[in-house]
Amino acid sequence: MRAFLDNAGFLATNVDDAISGVHGAIVWVFAGEPTRNEVSLGPRILVVVGASLEVESLARAVAVRLSRPPEVVGSLPAAVKRQAVTFADVNGDLLRAYWGGRMSTRAMLHHLDRI
Repeated sequence: MRAFLDNAGFLATNVDDAISGVHGAIVWVFAGEPTRNEVSLGPRILVVVGASLEVESLARAVAVRLSRPPEVVGSLPAAVKRQAVTFADVNGDLLRAYWGGRMSTRAMLHHLDRI
């Protein structure tokens, strides 16, 4: 996976609320930095409110930094915010390992804890 990240830059997968437990939202999980911006938020997940992925909803995605404690960078409905922060906190070590390319997507999804 490290070689893939070195060439492509990042890998992304999304998980719905049945997997994450973040009701009313889809969570995007990344291995590597998904942007080419010089200003990076570092390891993070993106939270898209709603049950479907559309271009408009992706434009409104909110970052949750995988810091300790997790930090929401933007605005989310209160219940989604609480759940997204809990998801990031409970799975933080796993998500940071995935971000760093130290774990496959399959292994990351297998070990995710639903909140």
